[in-house]
Amino acid sequence: MPIGLIVTAYGWQAVGSTLAALRSIVHALRGWPTPLGVGINASGGIFSQGICTDESVNDQLKMVAQQVMLRAEAR
Repeated sequence: MPIGLIVTAYGWQAVGSTLAALRSIVHALRGWPTPLGVGINASGGIFSQGICTDESVNDQLKMVAQQVMLRAEAR
């Protein structure tokens, strides 16, 4: 089962360790984490009224969605 990983945390260290933990959990449950996992550092205030204002993060989110869909279609 393809799983897209998206993590938000307050600081890059927390983002990295949380993303790594989620990858381990997905593998343990026999899932397939997408090659790209999106880590969002929420300490910079990139959310405004619940919307991500960083275009590069939005591009990464789109890529994760594409990876999930491509893998799901291949099954």
